[in-house]
Amino acid sequence: MDTNYTKRSISQYILYDTAVENIFISEYMVKAPEKCVKAYLMGLMYAGMGRAADDAAMAKSLGITVQELSDCWRYWEDEGLLTRRMGSEGTELEFISLREQAFGIPAAKEEEPSSPVLGSEEAAKLYASVEAVTGNLLSPQEIEEIGAWVSSYGMSSSFIMAGYNYCKSKGKSLNHRYVGKILKDWKAMGLNDEESVKEHLYEADRHYDLYRKVFRAMGFRYDPTMEQKRLMDSWTDELGFSVDKILEACSKTVSISNPNIKYVDAVLRGWREEEKKQESGEKSGEADLFARVSELYEKDRAENRRKTEELRARVFSEIPRVREIIDEQKDASYKLSRAMFAGGSGRASAEAQKKRIKELAEEKARLLKAAGFGENATDMIYTCPKCRDTGELEDGSRCSCFNEKLTLLRNGLL
Repeated sequence: MDTNYTKRSISQYILYDTAVENIFISEYMVKAPEKCVKAYLMGLMYAGMGRAADDAAMAKSLGITVQELSDCWRYWEDEGLLTRRMGSEGTELEFISLREQAFGIPAAKEEEPSSPVLGSEEAAKLYASVEAVTGNLLSPQEIEEIGAWVSSYGMSSSFIMAGYNYCKSKGKSLNHRYVGKILKDWKAMGLNDEESVKEHLYEADRHYDLYRKVFRAMGFRYDPTMEQKRLMDSWTDELGFSVDKILEACSKTVSISNPNIKYVDAVLRGWREEEKKQESGEKSGEADLFARVSELYEKDRAENRRKTEELRARVFSEIPRVREIIDEQKDASYKLSRAMFAGGSGRASAEAQKKRIKELAEEKARLLKAAGFGENATDMIYTCPKCRDTGELEDGSRCSCFNEKLTLLRNGLL
């Protein structure tokens, strides 16, 4: 008599096993950030079961933010361990078999997701539009990055310009890395064109971030009422307080038995009354200091432009080939961007242009070093490389050099 052998299926995912390739452990895990390793392993677990996962819930389980989780996927994508596709219904992550990639027969290529293809005329128009908004000429690296937004993320010209225009209207950084972060976040939210972005920004409550921070500081676990929203709106619109100052007022509620929004409102209005009593010339004096800091930055930029032009003139005079290399680098960057816009059909051309750009950079570095110049002799000179003499960092926050200048002015040292 034959015997049938069966195995009871496991109903709880926590009782399954997840296979981790030794190549990952020995080659990738040892050098990766801890949060990226955790995200990879949890993502691999879900992928093995063919399950979807909520980003917010997964980030909470890992003890990181949703943005940090997205940064982890970007890290592994750059390492070549997964592919990420973003669409209107969410994000799809595909984990790549490292054994097959290194030793096996490559899997059949799946059809690439459609992305907008820009012709050279449309690409040139996009670059000109970006330069008009930022007020600066695009560098070869920036051109390459914008090309990647189109080819890798399926971003249209109008979608990209919506990102730049949004950052400019909000007074945020126009650095291409910061704008790229905004655009990728929008794509991850399912926004795909200029109209969807406009609708999202219109629907998003302009004070949502304030409500969230205040309620978290107060320990509330419910949504604010209309009256509470009205009071919180007045703290910024009417009284002009910053979020940090409002949160400081929230901390005063620890001394009362029943923390509430009206108590915070009373504290803020009391502070404003006290400020009015000392209003005389303090505000105008502070405004004058900020204006003088701006003047110092303008002087730094003007002086550094002069130094840069003088040094470049010396370099071009002594090494004419360097000027030719710079022109060739720009041309190669434009060709690389067009190849990236073309998608899969332009992949070979893109790789060739990347190789050409690297060779040109190495040749320029050799020539400059041989002539006694630094490798970056033709780059723009900055007093503060972190903010490029603007006082503002990529994330829109104030640079430390701004506060240093302000302190020196207050103490009469500048």
